[in-house]
Amino acid sequence: MMDLNLPLSSPMMDLNLPLSSPMMDLNLPLSSPMMDLNLPLSSPMMDLNLPLSSPMMDLNLPLSSPMMDLNLPLSSPMMDLNLPHDGPLPPSSPMMDLNLPLSSPMMDLNLPLSSPMMDLNLPLSPP
Repeated sequence: MMDLNLPLSSPMMDLNLPLSSPMMDLNLPLSSPMMDLNLPLSSPMMDLNLPLSSPMMDLNLPLSSPMMDLNLPLSSPMMDLNLPHDGPLPPSSPMMDLNLPLSSPMMDLNLPLSSPMMDLNLPLSPP
């Protein structure tokens, strides 16, 4: 799942951060599925404070995308978004039962596919 193996020159990695940046201090191989972060909620990686209009949030992926399969516990504060919904998703949902419609502010950000964040040449759903 999402075994990207991106070089450091990839647009996905082109964050212009020093190697000592908290965003880069993960010590994970690039072949790790979804970078398998397992970071505590107090991690610098989590403390982004980005507005919903930030390019870091503009993924516009369908609910079936592997990018959304975070496998977080339902009791995690990361999951406590209190967004409006039309009913629960199936228990197998990659969104981990966030009950978000596609029109949710978390999904309705409309980044074009030509964005560097999306320039991976990968299908949006698993094969």
